[in-house]
Amino acid sequence: MIEKSLYDKIILLMPIVGVEAMIVNDDNEILFLKRNNPPVKGGWWFACGRKLPLMKQILGRTTDMLRFSNGAVLSGPSLTLVFKDFDFKQFQLVQDRDDLLLVRVIKGETYVDEDTKRLRKILEDVIGEGVEIRFEFVDFISPTKSGKWKFIISHV
Repeated sequence: MIEKSLYDKIILLMPIVGVEAMIVNDDNEILFLKRNNPPVKGGWWFACGRKLPLMKQILGRTTDMLRFSNGAVLSGPSLTLVFKDFDFKQFQLVQDRDDLLLVRVIKGETYVDEDTKRLRKILEDVIGEGVEIRFEFVDFISPTKSGKWKFIISHV
């Protein structure tokens, strides 16, 4: 059985893309239904056993992954969950080194200094030791050459 704190960290760092069923027992432990059927030939499948027809084309945005010197890896979907409870007009994560994360923030109307402390603590818990986290408060975050706003930029 996975401890809840470890499970929460796993979900934050690596969301599960397919779960057939989840069961919560009386001790609030989460159990996953495991499937034994093989993948469909010529189709896409996920570890949970869910099958999809083969796709000809995938359209959508891509995002960088943040990979740190201590082995931690963060992706866009997990980071949107971290930032959803804060009042930002906009934010951007920039990584120029594997031991540094720059968090650019355009504050919203209700954003306070305590929010920075709380966000720093969450990021430190998720990323782990050995990575410096810096905050930069700005009035504008430049879009890419295509005019789109990129919220994760990794040069590592």
